Amino acid sequence: MKNFKRLYYMRIRIGQTAGFTLLICLMAMPLTAQLLAPDSAFNPVVRSRVTSGFLIDNDSYYDVELGDMPAGLDHPFSGIGKFGNAVIDFFRIGEPRQHMLDYAFADTIIAFKSRLNVIAGYDHRIEEEDSYGFWYKGFRFNSKLGESFRLRALWWNGGFYGDLDAAADAPLIDGWHTHKKNTIQMDNLNADISFRNRYLTAALGRGKFRVGDNISGSIILNDHANDFGYLLSEGKIGAFTLSFMHGSLMADSTRNVKLADESFSDKYIAIHQISYRHKDLWQIFGGESIIYGNRSIDVNYLLPHTFWRVTEHNQGDRDNVMIYAGATYDPHRNARIYLTAALDELRYAELFGNWWGNKWAVQSGVALDLPALSFTENLPPRLTLELTAVRPWTYTHYMNHTMYSHDGRPLGYPKGSNLMDISLEANLPVASFLYLDSIVSYTKQGSYGSSWQLNYGDWFSGAQIDNATADWFEGEISQTWRLISTIRFSAMAHNAFIIGHDTRWDPSPRHHIVAGWQLSY
Repeated sequence: MKNFKRLYYMRIRIGQTAGFTLLICLMAMPLTAQLLAPDSAFNPVVRSRVTSGFLIDNDSYYDVELGDMPAGLDHPFSGIGKFGNAVIDFFRIGEPRQHMLDYAFADTIIAFKSRLNVIAGYDHRIEEEDSYGFWYKGFRFNSKLGESFRLRALWWNGGFYGDLDAAADAPLIDGWHTHKKNTIQMDNLNADISFRNRYLTAALGRGKFRVGDNISGSIILNDHANDFGYLLSEGKIGAFTLSFMHGSLMADSTRNVKLADESFSDKYIAIHQISYRHKDLWQIFGGESIIYGNRSIDVNYLLPHTFWRVTEHNQGDRDNVMIYAGATYDPHRNARIYLTAALDELRYAELFGNWWGNKWAVQSGVALDLPALSFTENLPPRLTLELTAVRPWTYTHYMNHTMYSHDGRPLGYPKGSNLMDISLEANLPVASFLYLDSIVSYTKQGSYGSSWQLNYGDWFSGAQIDNATADWFEGEISQTWRLISTIRFSAMAHNAFIIGHDTRWDPSPRHHIVAGWQLSY
């Protein structure tokens, strides 16, 4: 009996030791705590770097390297000398040596690092006859638990001043805002709690993503919209990756007005994708996105390994499904060719016909990195050429809770449909702290079936649903050239600056000048 007890307790100790050892190994994995892996379905390798403001950048894609931290609490107000060094650091050129609040803790089992930064800034936009500015402040929080867990948040609040009629169309206004006497006030939050190791990513957050390599905007899911709450997971086994996301959206009216009773329907987006990568040479992927609502979360769309189109058929064809597929080919470590196609709807008997319901989009490009011109490994110089074509009526629907949109912005291709677009982007460093980003594009578009806000139920009824046609560039044709160039200056420890110029010819030229400053301490 004594031997039995001794053996029993020995097994318990062995199990506890193995558990602690496994936990330590997980914590010690040489991984970054960044939310998304470099080859994630929601983190494309090729995406535009041109932006008109620091807050417009998608914070979901950026990770703050916390580096080495002394144990305990560190802040600028712990002494006169510390405060003096912090003031000097505010104006200093180089890497920051002081932050608003750091806290680190470590023992034999666990390691924790966290940082709280105060942010503030100003953006200004000058148009040909109007100008306005935007003052803001907020907080950025980053923390790592071991090497696999992360808690991150960015909150900001601000107001527009100057010509408020012009400010109402500002790119930053993509969600809630309120008009007051002399200002337009708004705020936003981007945050996540995540776990990632080499096999699994799991996250709960509020953010936005894009799917597929692109520079002019994704034809599957673009991030030119307000942030939204989501659940995200990705599992990787060998060469295969299964990706899944479910998000909560804000419904829009199909008639381009607010809903009569301000009672917005429940609305959700679900996306799943399976990818196969052959070494570092090529990758193929396929997936589905679905918009649904006016009911609670549908458990059918929480199964990432099933064919959702079949599920949608069996639920009365009441949801908005899009199927997509694509491939990337890397003939050289500094070159990438990509192709993505999305199918919103199609009648196979008229595959190459002009039935209005043949709604699809295709996007392809080539990106060349130029490491010989690089000053840093983080953002290599790059040239990207891209061609996009989107059929008329793509992304349109007839119910507010199934439109391919979120909070007044499209989730599909941001330039609309019934178009062809060619874009060329150059990302060139002038110095290690000075970046020049420029994109030029030509867009030819017909007005017929060109906007996600169109309710096709108002246009087609009865037999028209089966017989109506839609030709490329049908309607009033517009031809638009656009050139956007920005310069970012980031030599200072806590201050960054951006200035840019936006010119659009359609056909007469219109010019905008943008400038911005951001403090992160």
